[in-house]
Amino acid sequence: MWLATALALLLFQSPPLEKNRAIDLAGIGFRAGNYVEAQRHIRKVLRSEPGDAYANDFLATTYLLQDNPEAALKYWNRIGAPRIADVRTVPEVPVNPILWDRAFAFSPAAALSLTDFEDTKARVDSLGVLARYRFEFVPIGAAGEDFDIVVRTLPAKPFDDWPGAIVALARGLPYQTIQYDLRNIQSAGLNVSTIARWDSQKRRLWLQASGPIHRDPRHRVEVSLDARNEVWDTGAEQFRLRKTEAALNIRSQPNARWSWASGVRASSRASGKLGDRNGFLLTYEASVRRRILSLPERRLSVSTSAGFEFGKQFDRTTATAVLEWLPRPVGDDYKSTVAIQAGRAAGVVPFDEYFALGLDRDHEYLLRGHRGIRDGRKGAGPIGREFLLANLDVQKNLFNRGFFKASAGPFLDVARLRRSEPTSVDAGIQLRVSLVSGLALDFSYGVNLHTHLGAFFYRSR
Repeated sequence: MWLATALALLLFQSPPLEKNRAIDLAGIGFRAGNYVEAQRHIRKVLRSEPGDAYANDFLATTYLLQDNPEAALKYWNRIGAPRIADVRTVPEVPVNPILWDRAFAFSPAAALSLTDFEDTKARVDSLGVLARYRFEFVPIGAAGEDFDIVVRTLPAKPFDDWPGAIVALARGLPYQTIQYDLRNIQSAGLNVSTIARWDSQKRRLWLQASGPIHRDPRHRVEVSLDARNEVWDTGAEQFRLRKTEAALNIRSQPNARWSWASGVRASSRASGKLGDRNGFLLTYEASVRRRILSLPERRLSVSTSAGFEFGKQFDRTTATAVLEWLPRPVGDDYKSTVAIQAGRAAGVVPFDEYFALGLDRDHEYLLRGHRGIRDGRKGAGPIGREFLLANLDVQKNLFNRGFFKASAGPFLDVARLRRSEPTSVDAGIQLRVSLVSGLALDFSYGVNLHTHLGAFFYRSR
């Protein structure tokens, strides 16, 4: 009889004792500033009691102290927290008040959900008027259940200070180019970007303007004009290509999880390439982007996108998947990115609509050990109607002085044009310099592992 009683007492008392022990150990780790250790112990409580208010609040607080508000909100939302008392922007953003107010999916005197927080960030990013911003959670009262949200902003105005103006204007001079960007014209969220290149082998003039539709940051209209006069050298053939193009697109960001774009593109080309398509071409294009995985506590996300374009006797399809991971619980000291891209063009395809891989500032299909330029002319890299490309990058912060940040790390690029052709493998190192104004400069040196030839490349973003 006494044995049965002892076993019963053990069974009923063990869980509370184990829970209290986990909470005590989590508290010790918290007071020591070891939030990772505190999270490990408090998760033991949540595995048996997912709705425990104290454990969820404790875990959310540790993530907020690690500057990971997404993970904090994930656990706070389980217990109906946090409540927002007030929302302030410091300093005030010179944007139309209606437009800025609509950028926020949440409001004061209400609970803040992770979905609304992520949607707000997506809308602010869509505006494109800030170089940097961050959300600060300021607790109100001793209970710590209510917060003020303070949005710390830095408008994208690279020409307001002379260092930013010099870098902005000089960034393209090494390749005979001037890039000029205007943001938030007349406080209406209207942005204009231009590129002028006077290189005799690849002249280009490009202009793009975009702005919100009906003062709604979720929807934007984009108009662009592009004129090129280029000399191509594929090794087997050298020719001149002239092209003028106009495009009209509508881009929509309904929420943080997905976005879409739709528009038309009209172009006229005169190509000296034998058998190439010339004359007028009108195409319709559309794209969709979807975030398929988000683990804020692991700081990992996976996004996919697809796009297609078709016109008379011509169609072009692309697909992309991107994985981003910050392995450390705090900061961005290390960042890993894996991007996989694929594309296929069919029909009577103009040569400039082929997929060109290699180092070229006019496209994003980077194969960083292959030169895209030969004697100043385009056409040196792999070119084909279809391709598969994987880019793997790891970046480590070298230093961060607030207004100036530098990171570097290795990369690996793997590509194939067609199944019948050999796979290209490039490896190297990339240095990235970012300014507080939002400008970024990339320097890379890659080696083609098949030919052992190297290629240095610089570009601005």
